[in-house]
Amino acid sequence: MACEDKINYRYSDEKRDFYYERKRDEARRTYNYKLHNHQKYEVYVFLEGHVHYFIEGSLYKLTPCDILVIRDNEMHEAVHVKSSEYNRIVMHFSKNFFVENNCKEY
Repeated sequence: MACEDKINYRYSDEKRDFYYERKRDEARRTYNYKLHNHQKYEVYVFLEGHVHYFIEGSLYKLTPCDILVIRDNEMHEAVHVKSSEYNRIVMHFSKNFFVENNCKEY
């Protein structure tokens, strides 16, 4: 089974400062994520659920396949509008990841 087919899958490469997680929570196990930030960039792919996402005070009403790019240290949180399965992909990258992969702008 390819990793894309797995529902709860996590990969982390500390040497490259990269983290990937594919996660689905059942409706009865969903909870709001408190406002927080990271010292890494986050790419968030929303796949399923009824979620609003706040980033630095801006509200995003998510629909399946929406992609959010969250800069390092930006405050953000996921809020469940109603109980439903919550399916998403989350990736974290440090600034060092971009430097090591010859990305001039990030």
